[in-house]
Amino acid sequence: MQGATDHAIVAGILPGYLSVPSPAQTSLASHLAESTPKPLVPDTVNYWGNYPKFLISLLKAWFGDTVGPENEYGYHYLAKPAGDATWLSMWDQAHQGKLEGLVALGFNPLLAGPDVPRLLQAMANLKWKVVIDPFMLDSAEFWRAPDVDPADIQTEVLFLPATHWVERAGSFTNSGRWAQWKEQAIDPPDGVRSDTWILSELFWRVKELYEEEGGAYHEPILNLQWNYLNPREPRLEELAQEINGSDLRTGELLSSFGQLRDDGTTTSGNWLYTGSFTEEGNMMARRGTDDPSGMGFHHDWGFSWPANRRVLYNRASADADGQPWDASRPGIRWTGDKWIGDVPDYGPTTPPDQAGAFIMTEEGVARLFTTYLVDGPFSEHYEPVESPTPNILHEDVPTNPLIHWYDGVRETLANGRDDYPYVCTVYRVVEREHFVTSNVPYLVELMPDFFVEVPYGLAEEKGIENGEQVRVWSKRGEVQGVAVVTKRIKPLIVNGETCWTVGVPVHWGFKGITTGSMANNLTPFVGDANTSCPEFKAFLVNMEKA
Repeated sequence: MQGATDHAIVAGILPGYLSVPSPAQTSLASHLAESTPKPLVPDTVNYWGNYPKFLISLLKAWFGDTVGPENEYGYHYLAKPAGDATWLSMWDQAHQGKLEGLVALGFNPLLAGPDVPRLLQAMANLKWKVVIDPFMLDSAEFWRAPDVDPADIQTEVLFLPATHWVERAGSFTNSGRWAQWKEQAIDPPDGVRSDTWILSELFWRVKELYEEEGGAYHEPILNLQWNYLNPREPRLEELAQEINGSDLRTGELLSSFGQLRDDGTTTSGNWLYTGSFTEEGNMMARRGTDDPSGMGFHHDWGFSWPANRRVLYNRASADADGQPWDASRPGIRWTGDKWIGDVPDYGPTTPPDQAGAFIMTEEGVARLFTTYLVDGPFSEHYEPVESPTPNILHEDVPTNPLIHWYDGVRETLANGRDDYPYVCTVYRVVEREHFVTSNVPYLVELMPDFFVEVPYGLAEEKGIENGEQVRVWSKRGEVQGVAVVTKRIKPLIVNGETCWTVGVPVHWGFKGITTGSMANNLTPFVGDANTSCPEFKAFLVNMEKA
């Protein structure tokens, strides 16, 4: 299945927001005890209390009859990393020479990550790299990047051409949590195989090596379930059914995650998607257009996780008696016997006074703050690591003190506004989906050239005319492109000083029908303290007419 996601993937979770075990959680019991929240007040629904059902059903989906209560459902097969696997940490390991190889699937990490010069060094330290993609993107030929001598690169790079998403069926999940099944639009070129086939072959060839030659820690590989009609290339419908889950006692597909059990009798590859492919068929392929609610719910169009619920925490839209706070926009309403409207948060016939609106929290109520942030329940404002202004909340702590600093990064940060007086931000443009569209002629024609968006007032100060070439540089590197002088980006007055911002789009590289500067030559190798999402949106640069 395919999903549209942001590249800053949340690391440290298993499917369905389940926790990756820690080294200290040496047993299934210890992991479940620390991962299953306890109710903090009486009669709280606390639906995360079902965590054991979700995890054990996942393990049964992965390892089938080879696991059960006698071997903790294969819990000991799961990796228990001491560090994190976020984007920055992964590439830092490569930068240190501690990461031997990498498989990039449908992704162009060289252009998608910060500090391209550092990324190029990291990629050059890999022994091998596999790129699975429809196009020979920049990451597949990083050794041909500007200012890189191919003779200095010893990394073995393998490119495996794969089908594009228009060349196969599957599903998309958007940010509204709608999973929508799509059909194949065109046939792939001769010799091009699906990524499902490629990953399946990779699994089988590793498994066959274990079977023929043996090897350490063989059980997770040999016991991994691969029960498909064509085991060398599973059908996407089979994978969707596996993700949905089934009742092992009856062999029937489940219709709701409420049917999951922690006794090993149910499976689910992702509990959130249980109900997306049931005995009634592929719910993601539904195309019903009726919407009696008038609220845009369209419950018969695709599937929305979880439980086909279109608005999370919709119980909050009604008062204590179950009547909508806003009668003109009724999310759900209690009739006296049942809820109507959207799929209710907890049970279609659960009376209004039986469950709160926030069934996933231990408290059962909304949270004004959270204890899950590393920088405290109430995070204060910190300036970006490169800022044109001091942090006026307390100037002695300008940036978040809990940022993780990687070796050598501080040396790549700007040092004062004199050398780097302008703020820069990186963004996308609507005409270009991302790097794939560098290979689509019509879209390239719509947006052909890399550019730098320069505010009108700043252009006047610098003597830059619309259409002229400009050079922008940071402590990491530089870009050059056409100046697009605009009034769209307004100057800011920050602590009494004018602050100019320039904009740089992220879609160009040295591969594609049209080429241009790599925007992330400019961005710093620094991440948010909680998510490690890189600081793409605010950093310091200088600029001049080229």
